[in-house]
Amino acid sequence: LKVVYEIYTTEHSFARNLEIILKRFIEPLKNSVSPYFGILTEEELKEIFPVIEELFKVHLDLLQQVERRLLSWGQNPTIGDVFSKYAPFFKIY
Repeated sequence: LKVVYEIYTTEHSFARNLEIILKRFIEPLKNSVSPYFGILTEEELKEIFPVIEELFKVHLDLLQQVERRLLSWGQNPTIGDVFSKYAPFFKIY
């Protein structure tokens, strides 16, 4: 149970940090995209942050699944199946 809780807190922190990057940096940069006055071009944004939005979605969903499993731990004390489900998505790393 301690290991699963550690996974949950780590995923929570990681998802929160991705959200901060998206909201405080990427969204303002996207709003400033302009061929003449923007800080970065759209292509440069894609180069610097190629898959961050997909990462955020995957990790937010994984966080929810780990949280559900943690809350029902007494009925289903396993976590490997959750990670098996998400293994294909980890290829974006």
